[in-house]
Amino acid sequence: MYTYLVRVELHDSIMQDYEILHKRMSLAGFSRFITASDGKRYFLPNAEYCMHSSGNQQTILNFAQDSAGATGKRSTVLVSQVSSWISNGLIPVK
Repeated sequence: MYTYLVRVELHDSIMQDYEILHKRMSLAGFSRFITASDGKRYFLPNAEYCMHSSGNQQTILNFAQDSAGATGKRSTVLVSQVSSWISNGLIPVK
């Protein structure tokens, strides 16, 4: 199983477009939080998502592009496979 971080930017968009994106990404299996090695969960920055999957990067990119396409807006999508991470200022999920 791999961990992927995905960033989606919608061009010429409004807040409602991101609400659609969040819903579609969730339906595709993406989460808006990440779990640290100590089990604590943190919210990701806006328009960033996490997915745990055995699929490859292209598969994850396709899922994210399909979700972004549901907004009707042009988008930029970046998929990164991560094995570890550090952060500053992430808000804990309570």
